[in-house]
Amino acid sequence: MHTAHTCNMNMHILTSVYGYVYVLGDDNGKEEEQEILAVLVCGKVVELSHELEVQPRFALSQDRKDALAGMGIYFEELPLLSQCAFEQVSTAAREGGGVDPSCYASFSEWMGRLADAKHQRLLVEKFLPALSNGSSVKWSGVDLLRLPGAVVCDLGCGRGAAALLIAQAFPSATVYGIDIDKPAIESAQRKAVELGVTNLSYHMVDATNLRADEFGARELVGKCDLVTAFDSIHDLTNPSAALEGAHSLLKPLSGVFAMVDISAKTRLADNLQHPMAPFLYTVSLMHCMPQGLNNGGPGLGMMWGREKALKMLDSAGF
Repeated sequence: MHTAHTCNMNMHILTSVYGYVYVLGDDNGKEEEQEILAVLVCGKVVELSHELEVQPRFALSQDRKDALAGMGIYFEELPLLSQCAFEQVSTAAREGGGVDPSCYASFSEWMGRLADAKHQRLLVEKFLPALSNGSSVKWSGVDLLRLPGAVVCDLGCGRGAAALLIAQAFPSATVYGIDIDKPAIESAQRKAVELGVTNLSYHMVDATNLRADEFGARELVGKCDLVTAFDSIHDLTNPSAALEGAHSLLKPLSGVFAMVDISAKTRLADNLQHPMAPFLYTVSLMHCMPQGLNNGGPGLGMMWGREKALKMLDSAGF
């Protein structure tokens, strides 16, 4: 074994065929390191390799390492949500109602970084080409987006990552990103201008009221080749209206609506074996449901599930 590097917990990470072994260092903060490792050992994440040694060793097996690497940035999510809105969510749970979106400003910024990384990796190369196989209508695929006159609209675009990537990949298409979050839209607009992307525009519009004459939205009715919604519908105060609006934007017979959401069931009992269920329900409690409960909304929450989603899509005309 040899010293690989020193991590920010002041522990030397020693590589071995087993995985990674942590040995407590002699620097200040050793007590905090010990307590952090105790949490990880009792949580069955890290193993205590040599209990009786004077200097304990803490091992992280390769399968645990791979699982943790897959979580990546998500480890920041719950602490950030607690900082943003713990008291507000507690009050809403006691008194009813939702939590003002302004409480989640830093979380919105974090979500933007997450979306950037996810869409950069998957959107253009993998996700969009796969739509031809999953669509319920005959769609000519990404080649259609290369034609002059193609129109794409991203609902709940946040800080604009998906819309920007689509506009850059398909310069002949006209791309719209809409969201009700003013700081997010302003950030998206600045980035598009900085990058010189001219076939893209962002608009502060309520996705639950797409038929209103905002930014000429009525002119888009029946004109879109592709409408997307990435993890956004379940946060809305009127998701049914948003789905109906999305349907109205599509070209008859050929337009495609691509909605990405959490893979889960609607019934709690059907999610008991879901490996991420405790985490996902907690995120929903702290953010998604309070957002959806504003203005008398239904508060679908992140775990609304496939069955309810399909029922609502059917009611919206899909």
